[in-house]
Amino acid sequence: RPPRSTPKPSSAASDVYKRQGEAIGKFIQDYGSFEVVKTDLAVLTPALKERGAENFLWLGFCWGGRVALSIAAEPNALGFAACGGIHAALKDDALDLAARVSVPLLFVQARNDPDLRPLQEVLDRDAALAERHLLRTYHDMLHGYCSARGDRSKPRVRSAVSTTIAAVGDFFIEIGVEIGAYGKG
Repeated sequence: RPPRSTPKPSSAASDVYKRQGEAIGKFIQDYGSFEVVKTDLAVLTPALKERGAENFLWLGFCWGGRVALSIAAEPNALGFAACGGIHAALKDDALDLAARVSVPLLFVQARNDPDLRPLQEVLDRDAALAERHLLRTYHDMLHGYCSARGDRSKPRVRSAVSTTIAAVGDFFIEIGVEIGAYGKG
């Protein structure tokens, strides 16, 4: 009997990655594009204000980090006081968006995430806002370390996650203090 022909692992894996990429792209287009999120926020933020919310902050992972930059570049940042992203998908027009940012930004990346240095250079042009941004890269971590991909049984990953959570918390607490979210006194 002749041996069965099986696809080479590289071509089979390539097909799987291609299908996954197409599925992710369709999901983002249908549910997570900035246009979809912006439409959702136009309904959500007024509803939350009616219930007493006064201040809004945005934190997104991966594509949600890309949405954070888009929100921050909108006029009046769509009412958000600050925006941030972890493992942010900062691609394509990120530098053009960064030039229009009007609120503090936080981005925390891993070594294989998009480089923050060009973004930092653009953000630094606005002297009044430059000191309020927080951009960090963990050069010993990979994309997803702070989300479901991160193996917290590894001490270095656990440490990076802990320091990321602390940095994010400190950043948003500082913004909250600035906007008076904690009341007076």
